[in-house]
Amino acid sequence: MGIASFVLSLVSVALFRLMLPVVFLSAYLAPEASDDVAVLWARMVLLVQQVALVVGIAGALQRQHKKLLAFIGIAISGLLLVLHYF
Repeated sequence: MGIASFVLSLVSVALFRLMLPVVFLSAYLAPEASDDVAVLWARMVLLVQQVALVVGIAGALQRQHKKLLAFIGIAISGLLLVLHYF
């Protein structure tokens, strides 16, 4: 579960970095739909971040597995959640 949390947190970083170009591109191509695209993209990023955080916590609570990647996934997901809300 630690590896899954780490991979999901990296995916959420990639989605978070792509948020601004997607919003600008959607505003350029279809200005009337740019608000909807921005909201849906932000919700998708938030969902992936929350899933990565929950999977990381579950991986950290397992007894017989290495927990390094789970803690890294928790840290990245937690940092992105803080950045997302501020």
